[in-house]
Amino acid sequence: MLNRVKGRAGASRAGEPAVELSQVSAAIPRRTASEHVHYGHSARETSAVSTAANPDQGAFLAYLADADREYLFARGTRRQFRANDAVVMQGDPSDHVHVLVSGWVRVSSIVEDGREVLFGLRGPGEVLGDLAAVTGLPRTASVRAIEPCTVFQLTGAEFVDALHARPAIAIATIKTVAVRLRAAELARIDSAAFDVSRRVAVHLVRLAEEHGRRVREGVVIEAALSQADIAAQIGAARRTVARALAMLRQRGIVETGRRRILIRRPRVLRAFARSEADTEAALRPPGPTYSSSAPPGPTSTSTGSSAPC
Repeated sequence: MLNRVKGRAGASRAGEPAVELSQVSAAIPRRTASEHVHYGHSARETSAVSTAANPDQGAFLAYLADADREYLFARGTRRQFRANDAVVMQGDPSDHVHVLVSGWVRVSSIVEDGREVLFGLRGPGEVLGDLAAVTGLPRTASVRAIEPCTVFQLTGAEFVDALHARPAIAIATIKTVAVRLRAAELARIDSAAFDVSRRVAVHLVRLAEEHGRRVREGVVIEAALSQADIAAQIGAARRTVARALAMLRQRGIVETGRRRILIRRPRVLRAFARSEADTEAALRPPGPTYSSSAPPGPTSTSTGSSAPC
């Protein structure tokens, strides 16, 4: 937890609200070893996952000590975005860097044929726009708020100065970029190695590991992802993704609803994603709760491109 300091972030900027650094720190708690998802290692097949900054998944602030966080926040200006607001636009020459304090955003690009490629979600503790600040080149992706968000904004020059002044901030930036590159490589491997059903399963496993939270029924992913979003991220047609999700629902593995996905059988989902030998047996509905004539979970799927998955 950050110690309360006398200065207020952004106090030197005209017209910007002053913010106590301790208030920002409270929104980004540190993650402990017990807060990670470990599929198949507990009686309930789940363990807690916080949506706080996660160093295993590349959340920038989680790599920083309190003093380095304070250094950044003291130079930043707090900004708030409503759901669907554009935080960053592809091609924009601006070089502002945003450190996400609360809320979720989606990162995507429009390619030459007009299709949107979704790179992923970013949550509390993530840094946005760091590459543009370092390279000075136009932005290659757009960032849009999924829900109300709070960020701390620094100019590109302020961020680069921080990289020079604080080696720990530079190292945290390098680690964050490295994790993103690794995720991109894994996505390419998945695309070449698996059919769409398994790519959907792999994607859900990763979402659970990065953004999941333990509940009594399993692991819940509270992100406003549509079937079209998942399709864009794994490089598949929305209808094919809808069929894969329907199969997982019918077997009681997942339950989908507006703004959330509940993974009821994490161990089974992971076995399917890994193409393990006992997958067929694992995919059978568990126990007498489900009958073959009435599989669990909803059976209808939305046909709209923006329908929740």
